[in-house]
Amino acid sequence: MDLARSLRWRRQGEDRFVAALGALDDLELPSRLPGWTRRTLVAHVAENARALCNLLEWAETGREHPMYESADARRRGIEQTARLPVPSLLEHLAKTRAELDRAIDSLPACAWNAPLRSAVGRPIRAHDVPWMRCREVWVHAVDLAGDVGFDDLPDDLLRAVLDDAFTLWRSRGREPRIELRSGESVWGPGPAVIEGTLPELVALVTGRVAPSDPGISLPEWL
Repeated sequence: MDLARSLRWRRQGEDRFVAALGALDDLELPSRLPGWTRRTLVAHVAENARALCNLLEWAETGREHPMYESADARRRGIEQTARLPVPSLLEHLAKTRAELDRAIDSLPACAWNAPLRSAVGRPIRAHDVPWMRCREVWVHAVDLAGDVGFDDLPDDLLRAVLDDAFTLWRSRGREPRIELRSGESVWGPGPAVIEGTLPELVALVTGRVAPSDPGISLPEWL
């Protein structure tokens, strides 16, 4: 992923998430993610920013600093943050975003190629971090279950999400035997073919909708 493009999309996505959140009246309502309220989703986005700061610190210093101490620590952090009063929760979201802004803006150019690991142990580079945040803020802006849908995302970003999904599946040896088509654009090896708009296909690969054909199943996206 091109770093300059990821950096631009990341800032746009942060703004879109905050705008989508500001249009909501009730954070206690369910989000589009099963079992998560909007409040929990906001807590997750805030804690993700802090976790990505850990990766950028690792890149800058060379001292290993994983995103989370453990999967259990990640879960506890989200749960604790989600219990904050709404004004405090929103302040925490703004604070962690500002921390990530500073970490990105201050990272030396030579550190962007530093080797790191994702939360699941996948080898990544520091230049992957802005894209990881892009996925979080743009897709979760939709998950807030407000006025933002996948059709509000830029087409080139939607294509990048589709590219990303197939790249991740392929790296895990789990690429599904399907071909997705939107206009002249094609993803996947086939033979099963699914046609749709870019927003429809992104909703499908991110697991926000199920395939209409019950014989087709897709691996988890992230």
